[in-house]
Amino acid sequence: RVTRARANSSFVRPTAAKRRLDMHPAPPEDILPSRKGTRNPLVLVGAAATAGVLTAGFVAFKAGNANLSQTMMKARVFAQGTTIALMVVTSGAVVMPSFTGSK
Repeated sequence: RVTRARANSSFVRPTAAKRRLDMHPAPPEDILPSRKGTRNPLVLVGAAATAGVLTAGFVAFKAGNANLSQTMMKARVFAQGTTIALMVVTSGAVVMPSFTGSK
């Protein structure tokens, strides 16, 4: 039940969107470092090598050459591991600038 005093007050109930913004403000822009110029081209080379070895393994499997197919799949696992290692090392260099000696 609304009383006369409350009906004449200047209180305005905030909208649901405004309440959400008050509860969860946007994070500051400077939390993560800039990513410009930090991409490692060796990761792309590793991904391409993985795709090439995978394709060669499928072709060998389709041709019925089981030994070559198994060898290619083992090489694919090695190429994937190398690519993942490059990605981890590169991400460490981006997160910790002292790792590379740059500021």
